[in-house]
Amino acid sequence: MQKTTPLILAALLALGAADADAAVHYVCEAARGKCPKPPVPPTPPAPPAPPTPPSIPGHAPPVPPVIAAPPAPPAPPAVDLPEVPAAFHAACQGKPDGTRLNLTMRPGEGMGGVCEDEGGKMVFHLRSYHRAD
Repeated sequence: MQKTTPLILAALLALGAADADAAVHYVCEAARGKCPKPPVPPTPPAPPAPPTPPSIPGHAPPVPPVIAAPPAPPAPPAVDLPEVPAAFHAACQGKPDGTRLNLTMRPGEGMGGVCEDEGGKMVFHLRSYHRAD
């Protein structure tokens, strides 16, 4: 039975190789590695060339339109940021490093930032500025 198993497998593989859509599974249960090598699958045929468009005598083929590059984005509006008030630096004193603060300068205008240690002194670092126009 063991001698006929590789022959049956080889015959099944040959039949399966004839069908291009069939999956091929090679299993050999012969003792001591005496299985025949699986057959090499055939190379698939080359795909057909795309059809050429018909040519009209006396006319050149159409030229694709040239698409211009998009314009550069406008520059952001210039914003004059005010100086950070000394009161905001003073508000950071005694706070842990990384504390976030949102402070109001006057109605409709405020700053947000983080208190950070600079040389042993807590300093307010501006992260956002808001002004209602």
